[in-house]
Amino acid sequence: MSLFYTFYGEADVSSEDFRALLAAATGGTIAPDGTIFREGLNVTAFRVGPDEARATAGYFGFEHRVSAVFNLANRATPEVREHNTVLMVEAVLAYFDAYPGRGVLLFNGEEAILQRLDGGIEFGSDWEDWLELPEVAPLVARHSLRRLGQPLL
Repeated sequence: MSLFYTFYGEADVSSEDFRALLAAATGGTIAPDGTIFREGLNVTAFRVGPDEARATAGYFGFEHRVSAVFNLANRATPEVREHNTVLMVEAVLAYFDAYPGRGVLLFNGEEAILQRLDGGIEFGSDWEDWLELPEVAPLVARHSLRRLGQPLL
């Protein structure tokens, strides 16, 4: 069993370029099947097909073109899980730096915890990990912290 986070973004980018960006940001290695691996974390990142792109547009107001699923292993030490959470956030922020446009990070596929929609980058104030993880605090401090809309809950 693992915790998972899903990222949806609107950048018009190939699966290969998206994977390369996320692998560099997490310090992971891309396997032949495209999965990104590092200790206690694997990431599946890809460009979505047209049907899936349309399916999420109504919820967040943008055409979903790329997805990434971050799986954090429960059997990893707490320190490794916490560090991988920071790397995941850094990877999402690297995406926002590289590609203008909208995107959203969801916890377990439904709770929005980090987003850039029509303005700047916003962290969800209801997400307790932002306040409990010391490595995340400097990342959060550079951006807005507020209650995010939850169209999937």
